[in-house]
Amino acid sequence: MRKYPWDATDGSPSTAPSGCVHANWSGCAVGTGTSAVASYNGGRSPYGAFDMAGNVWEWVADYYAGTYGSTPVADPEGPATGTDRVVRGGYYGSGAADLRTSERPATPPTEVNYFLGFRCCRALP
Repeated sequence: MRKYPWDATDGSPSTAPSGCVHANWSGCAVGTGTSAVASYNGGRSPYGAFDMAGNVWEWVADYYAGTYGSTPVADPEGPATGTDRVVRGGYYGSGAADLRTSERPATPPTEVNYFLGFRCCRALP
């Protein structure tokens, strides 16, 4: 598993974000507001996805479950019901730890804030 979205897939160690190369975050000089999509080419995932870390927290479909880390299944789905949803990726005011792919705070689905967004996606056929 990659520690950050831009990590190499060859087993090399994870590379923490550096300045403004990987993402719009608190370690970036312009980390004071949102930036245009695909502004950080160094943060592009091996799949070609931009902005998977930083800029805004992104809602995901999963309800939050505190047991996620101990689940032995690869890429487990969240529970079918719950009270909180998961957000991922950190935002422009986040530290490096919030940009990790494993970071997944519980957030009430009624939460509305300037640092929350979403990404549209679909399953591959």
